Amino acid sequence: MQKQILIVASCLAMVFADVMVPKQDPKDKPREINWKVEDGVLNAYGRGTVFKDDNHKVDAYALLNKNLLDKNQPTSYGGKIDYNHLNSNSGASLKVLNSGPYGTSVGAEGTYNLFKDRTSSVDVGAGYQQRFGGMFGRSEPQFNAFVRGNF
Repeated sequence: MQKQILIVASCLAMVFADVMVPKQDPKDKPREINWKVEDGVLNAYGRGTVFKDDNHKVDAYALLNKNLLDKNQPTSYGGKIDYNHLNSNSGASLKVLNSGPYGTSVGAEGTYNLFKDRTSSVDVGAGYQQRFGGMFGRSEPQFNAFVRGNF
């Protein structure tokens, strides 16, 4: 439990920290915080650009879901770190989501761009996800591979 709190706190710190983003594009927001209460559920989300230069970009995300009406529903919180190589549009991400009695989900994903032009792209990638702890115990690791196209 302490590890998950530390990971989420690190993601939150990166989101809210004063980060140095050289040559910022006006349409590219360095930090963004959204929250809403819908049907008694508080959803909070934060995103921040930790690092960006001409070739690399690192973003951090943090989220929180809390049911304000039903105290039996677990609070979910987590974080994600994304790395993007801007020239090749390839990247990697790590994510953690804790859902109280349902355990902690951990995942990693990598993508590689095979083709890109002005209107289309083709990517390949692979990922891993596994749940630890919780009332159902540890899950089997799930591995996946994909081909993604945008046209």
